[in-house]
Parts: sequence; structure tokens; C-alpha cells
Amino acid sequence: MATNKRVLSRIGFYLGLAVFLIITLFPFFVMLMTSFKSAKEAISLHPTILPQAWTLQHYIDIFNPLIFPFVDYFRNSMVVSLTSSVIAVFLGTLGAYALSKLRFKGRTTINASFTPSTCSPASCWWCRCSNHHRAWDLRHRAGADYHHGDADVTDGGVHAAQLLRHHPGRNRRSRNDGRP
Repeated sequence: MATNKRVLSRIGFYLGLAVFLIITLFPFFVMLMTSFKSAKEAISLHPTILPQAWTLQHYIDIFNPLIFPFVDYFRNSMVVSLTSSVIAVFLGTLGAYALSKLRFKGRTTINASFTPSTCSPASCWWCRCSNHHRAWDLRHRAGADYHHGDADVTDGGVHAAQLLRHHPGRNRRSRNDGRP
């Protein structure tokens, strides 16, 4: 009985994985097939998944510098990305050495600040920053002064005062709720 349950569990896992892969990879398959279609067929009002007339013209055109300077664009992108990567690694190495070998005031705080940023996705940080930016915009658009308690303007159900509640630059002495 246990082996049947285990086999069914594996079959369900692989079926779910197959469905997930089909859904995930289907857009890439459509893009690949579209690259083999003629320009007229690619923008047709009645799309097909497989090309009716296969062509390699798009791959030939991409390397024609008179039509599209792909090689120049690729070279420029490589120079910029490699240069910025080398600079980032170099500066990161210097900073990591300083944080690991040198003893200075605030070193543990700096090291502790890296933990949340490496344990959470960048999208969480972007949302947090955009909320602060939105609150800043709401406060200044309405002429509100949060430090004096008049930032209660609402835009789409978001209160500027709520967004600024944990803002690190606010004046702690202006709080009216009695907390320190």
C-alpha cells in the first residue's frame, strides 16, 4: 500500500511538473516559431503556431549591418556590462576585505544591514522604496507637514501618514500618542 501511494505521489509530481513546464515554456516556443515565419505571416490576424512557410530571412537580416547593426550593439553591450561587472567586483572585494579584516565603529551594523537584503527578493525592497516615494509625493502634493500631524490626505485608499509611520527621518518628539 505504501509503495502504491509513493508511486502515485511521484506520478502526480511529474504530471504537475510537466504542466508547469508546458505553461512556462509555451511563450518561448511561440517566439521561436514566429522567428521562422515571414513578416506577413507573423503579423497576420489569423495566427498559427507553426509557420506555413519556413524562412531563415530574419536570422540573415539580423547580421546585415545595413538593416540592423546587431554586431555593433552587441559589442557595445558587452563592453558596458563587462566594465561595470569588473568595477562592481573590484569595489565589492575592497569593501568585503574592509568589513572582514578591519575593526571600526559601525562595522557590525553594516554587516547586519546586508542580511535582510540578501534574504529577501529585490521586488520586496522595490515595493518598500516605492511606498516611501508615494508617501513623500502625497505629503508634498497636498502641502501636508507630517511632523506637525496634518498628513492625513488620502489617494486611492493609501494614507500618507500610514506610509510615513515607520519613516526613519521623522521627528519622534512630534508623536501625539504618548509612546517614546
